[in-house]
Amino acid sequence: DPNKNILPSVGGETDALAGVKLLPGVQPVSFGQQGLSIRGGSPDQNFTLVDGIPVYNTFHLLGLFSIFNSESISSINLHKDEQPAKYTNRLSSVIQVNLKNGNKQKVEAAIDVGILSSGIYINGPIIKEKLSFSLSARRTYADILSLPLQRFANRNSSQKNVAKLWSYDVFSKIHYQINKGNELSLTAYNGGDQLDFQSKFSLDDNLNTQEESNGSLGWRNAVIGLRWKSIIGSRVYLNTEVSTSNYELKFNDDYALSQKENQISNSSSYRNGLQEVRMSADLDILWRRSNMLKLGVGVVNYLFRPFERNYSTTNEISVIDTSLVSRQYQSQEYYAFIEGKSYFKGGSVTYGLRAAQFTTVGKTYHRLLPKISLIQGLGKNSQLRMGVTVANQFVHLVPNNNLGLPVDIWLPVTSTLSPMSVTQLNSKFIRKKNNLRLELGVYSKFYNNIIEHKTGSQLLTGNNWENNLRVGSGRAYGLECVLEYKLKKLYLYTSYTFSRSRRTIEGINDGYVYFSKYDRPHMLS
Repeated sequence: DPNKNILPSVGGETDALAGVKLLPGVQPVSFGQQGLSIRGGSPDQNFTLVDGIPVYNTFHLLGLFSIFNSESISSINLHKDEQPAKYTNRLSSVIQVNLKNGNKQKVEAAIDVGILSSGIYINGPIIKEKLSFSLSARRTYADILSLPLQRFANRNSSQKNVAKLWSYDVFSKIHYQINKGNELSLTAYNGGDQLDFQSKFSLDDNLNTQEESNGSLGWRNAVIGLRWKSIIGSRVYLNTEVSTSNYELKFNDDYALSQKENQISNSSSYRNGLQEVRMSADLDILWRRSNMLKLGVGVVNYLFRPFERNYSTTNEISVIDTSLVSRQYQSQEYYAFIEGKSYFKGGSVTYGLRAAQFTTVGKTYHRLLPKISLIQGLGKNSQLRMGVTVANQFVHLVPNNNLGLPVDIWLPVTSTLSPMSVTQLNSKFIRKKNNLRLELGVYSKFYNNIIEHKTGSQLLTGNNWENNLRVGSGRAYGLECVLEYKLKKLYLYTSYTFSRSRRTIEGINDGYVYFSKYDRPHMLS
């Protein structure tokens, strides 16, 4: 984060991920889509964790702002050069968001009032010095403010149209300091977007015609996780986590026509989603003053619900009810990792290895993912960093373009679609003197098994949905620059990124067409 105490806002909203967007190599995807593109990657190639729990949709209102309110956030860490060995299961980055534990001495409260939304944050002790809570809730209210205006506009019209768009977030955390060596925390989140629209038409004729249509589109995140941290001896720390994360999207459309001797109604609904349950145990070992070691194991159970669609038609003569449901996919991932860090005079070296097994439909994959990075001091004020990381991805967000709605589908790799992988090489030079800090970095990424939706292909409904996708390889590289200047209350931050990429899909090389060059100066005071 360029400065965790100074966060830019969108429409007056204090978005905790706004600072991440200022970092080089990070930019929002195109308007109308949700997520971040980091070094040319797609949003599903970022692994966002809240207190160690994955969240699968992190932005509201077509990507306008994130689900995170800065009042409830303790820290945000973005890993795009060197991902932790435990989380090399995404190709672009790892974003770790940590919530505040809550004050164990007194109750604190804050109210955030913005143009688009308002929220409240409250925390305090349940048992002083032992047990605390924190709770934050936020909701947009454009629907509440616009509803009287819409009703006023409809007052003299035979057709009355009403639309409501809103979103909400609720974060909660309970933290229990059992003793000096043990602490327990329970984290939960629920939030999402909702769009509702209604149209009524009345015609004063002999048939007394009444026409009404209702529609809704909404998605929800629901996560909950339990974490236990324990100190074993003076040099060993145990971290155990159990969590579940659920993402679901629903779309409904109803139409009804009523006349004296004619009653017709049609309805349709669409749904997709993903649920995961994970368990993990990690050990942090300080086995020497200049050497640290982290190792752990984990298991994740995925349940993919790609497609469920229902149609219903009712008239005076008959009732027709049709359901189209794709089969569910259940997959399991088992992993173990080891990561060490050794310090030497003037620098340090970090090395790691992740071993993963992913069992999916008719196939089991095994992957070994190494990483190594070096930090070397160059005099008193300069530093050089270099690293190589191999990452792998077993799940991906498949575009479902034919609906024309944000209804992309999370799906696993299969026996015919191999896991996506990337090898990243990066280096960075850092120079700091007085109030000035300069960063110059370069990176190069080599992709395999990139997945793309075929143009004009049919909806992903059948058992052979893999045939609607194309697979290829890719390359991305770029230059990233950061300049920071701090003087009393003045903070100046400027970042610049130049990047290029190309891909080859099913033997067709599209050349260096994915070109991005943007200069983003920011002055915050």
